[in-house]
Amino acid sequence: MKSVFAFTMVVLIGSTLVFTGCGTKDNTVTLPPKAFTQKCVVEKYTGEWCGACPNAGSFFETMTTTYPTKFIGVAIHAGSPDRYASNASCQSMYSYLTQELKHPSFSGTIGFPNVMIMRSANPSNGAIIDGFGSSEWTGAVSNALAVKAPLGLSLETKVLGTTLSSTAKYQISTALPAGVYALTAYLVENELDGSLQTSAPAGYKQQHVLRELLTPKEGLTIDATKMNIPVAVTLNDVSLASYVAANCQVIAFIHKKGTSYDDKKIINGQIVKAGFNQNFD
Repeated sequence: MKSVFAFTMVVLIGSTLVFTGCGTKDNTVTLPPKAFTQKCVVEKYTGEWCGACPNAGSFFETMTTTYPTKFIGVAIHAGSPDRYASNASCQSMYSYLTQELKHPSFSGTIGFPNVMIMRSANPSNGAIIDGFGSSEWTGAVSNALAVKAPLGLSLETKVLGTTLSSTAKYQISTALPAGVYALTAYLVENELDGSLQTSAPAGYKQQHVLRELLTPKEGLTIDATKMNIPVAVTLNDVSLASYVAANCQVIAFIHKKGTSYDDKKIINGQIVKAGFNQNFD
């Protein structure tokens, strides 16, 4: 059973607070800031068989360059032939998100690539799955980043041998709307062979590929009533034996578990290289 606990930071008069940089291996305890950076979590459906999917790959890389500390991408492979779609976590999340986020009136075939931005519906058509066309992706990310963040997250990760252990912490600074909230965490891997990707240029690499779920697919329910205090959530340990640890990242985000397809929005997220720590920011 996953443990969720709260702790209060105590500062002694005359003590020195040391703030470490982003993605460090420094274990110094830090105080969360009074305000948090809004980040944008984008999950996409993709596949090696999909000729249009390198376009979404290019979009992800452009956003990563444009917003290096704010854009968080996840590539969920599905369909066949695809060497990465047989991954159990990809299969699980593809099925889960398709069921959870598809508009009730949608009866067609899900298009690829399919870019889901903060699990939010496009205001023009009400859709999350197949909601945003490629001409709208950049603007939707910009709009998501313009929102004031009501909470922040930090990540602490350790690699011992081939085992990755992770702890996520969240702090809510602005009361969230009534509802049930959860924390979901992923392990993604970059720099994977993309030589079989249809319509891709020479040297193409698969990036941000979902490899492991560090929580249940629906997330771990959190206590969203705790205000202005860091709360820690222990994530699942995973083996990195089948992956290149240096290319792996841990992603965590808080999202609403609404009762309708359009009430499941991601609130904020965090990302860090496996084996490193990312403080609240």
